[in-house]
Amino acid sequence: MTMTPLAEFHTLTDASYRIVDLHDQDYGTDEDPLPLPGYREVVGGSLRRLYLQCVDDIVRVSVRLRLWEQDPGPGEAEEGEAWSEGESTELLCPSGVLLVDRWTMGPSAEWTLPVTGIFCVRVRHRGRDTARRRIDELREELYETEASPRERVTRLHTLDGTEQYLIDLWPKTSVTTKT
Repeated sequence: MTMTPLAEFHTLTDASYRIVDLHDQDYGTDEDPLPLPGYREVVGGSLRRLYLQCVDDIVRVSVRLRLWEQDPGPGEAEEGEAWSEGESTELLCPSGVLLVDRWTMGPSAEWTLPVTGIFCVRVRHRGRDTARRRIDELREELYETEASPRERVTRLHTLDGTEQYLIDLWPKTSVTTKT
């Protein structure tokens, strides 16, 4: 039996200082920084913030979120490059409005969840190594050519979405359905 998500969201977003910050709308960005992911980790933050550490901040990354009634398990088969093993954490979202925030640029997306509370979170990724390699190749190529700034930006945007994050979340405890 295949489960259907309660809600799904997707955005392409910039990663300010290589970080995408997901948090409830009631938690501002002026708080003291929380622990960032370690060298080999992708996920950091705390109960109130979920940090995704990206390979670079020069191209936009794809962030997809699926909200489930319960743990969806290890994941579905999808076309393309395989997803990484999941990194798990928890996230508090009392208002039910989750922001995809870029520290220096503000939110790039606002997702309204149909439920509120504390959620179990599993983050998987794919395309990180490909993105790193292609960004490095393109930087070297652009350095060697006399491309205009506009052409450089256009060429870099061809790599948008190469690095992808899939966030599955489900209620940790009983939830409050938003009315």
